Amino acid sequence: MIVIGVDLGKHGGLCALDSQAQLLSIGEYLPRILELIPMPEDNRDIIEFLKTYSTVTHKGKVAYESCMLVMEEINVYTNNIININSTSKLLKQHGFFEGVGMSHGIEIHAVHPREWQKKMGCQTLQGKDKITACKGMTLDQAKQHEKDYGTKGLALREAKKRFPGVRLIPDGCRVPHDGIVDSLLLAEYGRVYLI
Repeated sequence: MIVIGVDLGKHGGLCALDSQAQLLSIGEYLPRILELIPMPEDNRDIIEFLKTYSTVTHKGKVAYESCMLVMEEINVYTNNIININSTSKLLKQHGFFEGVGMSHGIEIHAVHPREWQKKMGCQTLQGKDKITACKGMTLDQAKQHEKDYGTKGLALREAKKRFPGVRLIPDGCRVPHDGIVDSLLLAEYGRVYLI
């Protein structure tokens, strides 16, 4: 089974893994290469990505009988007017992936962010625990702590641990791409917990 991880958003990412954690390359059956890309701007590229992985073949035969897509569940908070525009864009993108995925026979799973982050080892401290951990720190120290032990820092650390040697920095960039890291961990979550 192919597991596709999708981190939604303008700076999101796409990842494809096979159920044995071997890695896939778009267009051909090469189990040693991981497909990790930033979120394409053009919906046609997304359609082509999903179409390719829903029908991966090897020597004229279907190599995988099924495909699963794992993405974050979108939470809508009606009391937060400021984020309505970005939330509506995420909901639109979520629906797009759901519709295109279903039209290509892909099994769709939407997972609450806290659920996958907790199981993948990248959930941060919340509320009083977070305040206690940062007590006595300067503002700069608290910012560095958040960078290292916030959701993004923990996700990066976990991705490097689970997939050593995988390039998480896209060409032309100097730092790891958050969308690529999250899509990789979402695909791994699906492979480990949903199959």
